[in-house]
This record gives sequence, structure tokens and C-alpha cells, in this order.
Amino acid sequence: MANLRKKTDITTEGFHHEMDKLVGLLSQVTFFKNRNVKKADLFEICKVILLENFNNNEKVFDYGEVGDKFYIILKGQVRVEIPIMMTVPPEIQQERVDNYKALLEKIKWATNCANQLTERSIKLQKLLDKWHGYDKPENKGQIPEESNSSDGEEESEDEQEVKERDPRNPRAGSIFFL
Repeated sequence: MANLRKKTDITTEGFHHEMDKLVGLLSQVTFFKNRNVKKADLFEICKVILLENFNNNEKVFDYGEVGDKFYIILKGQVRVEIPIMMTVPPEIQQERVDNYKALLEKIKWATNCANQLTERSIKLQKLLDKWHGYDKPENKGQIPEESNSSDGEEESEDEQEVKERDPRNPRAGSIFFL
């Protein structure tokens, strides 16, 4: 990478012509345009800048180098490459993908179980409310006496489970709530 500075006598007509062309180019650069840099200031900048030419695919600088220049692209284009700090072998990448898939399956399974438990809890709560007569204010919080159904209706398994597991029932077993 060669730094080229054209040494020209400041009094020559060619210098002023080249400087005017360079000021014209810089005035079109978005960086300067957005900051409303005056032509006189651009002229001063042109006095100290260096022209550098690069070939195709030539590196301008390496990643991590300390920047000590402000580049302005007059013609052409550049590509910015940021290195990947760590490359992971494909078999490890596949293992990670497989682990994530397995984890997602476990999450789906747990969500499904939680949904089923929620549905079951709602059903049990409705049975408890029905059994306790919570829809009637005078029965709220009272535990009905054990009664033998003489009307021939048998209680469902869920109703029996509710009675056996109701924490307000002194004869109740443990109940699992989520």
C-alpha cells in the first residue's frame, strides 16, 4: 500500500485546478454534505489529505488494527469482513441442533402436561363448588354431612375423589394443586 502525495508548487495553476476538482468531489461526500462543511474548510482538508490507490481484493487494513486514518472512497467499492472468532465443527453444530430439538420436545411435553393438569384442576374445582353448594350463599364454606344417596344415583369417580381429597373435609386425604 503506497501513500502518494502529489508535490506541487502552491503558486501553479495546475495545483489550484486539481484542488478545485478535489474540493468538488469532497463536497459531494455525504459525510461532509450532512455537516454543511464550507468550501474553504474543504480546501484546507485537501491540503493535508493523501491519495491512496488500492488494487482489487487488496486489504486496506486488518480487523483489530488501531485506526489512524479517515478513508473517503472516491471511486470503487470496499467490502468489510469481520472474522468469526470461533469456528464450530459441523458435528458439534448438529449435536447442538439435536439438543435444542430435544429440549423443545420436552417443553412441548411439559406444556401439554400443564394444560391437562389445569383442565383437571378446573374440573375438580367445579365439582368442589357443586359439592359445597357455593352457588348458594347460605352454604358457603360449610361441609355437608356424609349422606348415603337413597335416590339411586351413584356418584361419579371424580365426585368421590373430590370428597375424599377436599382439604376442608376432616376425612380428606392430600390434594395436589398446581
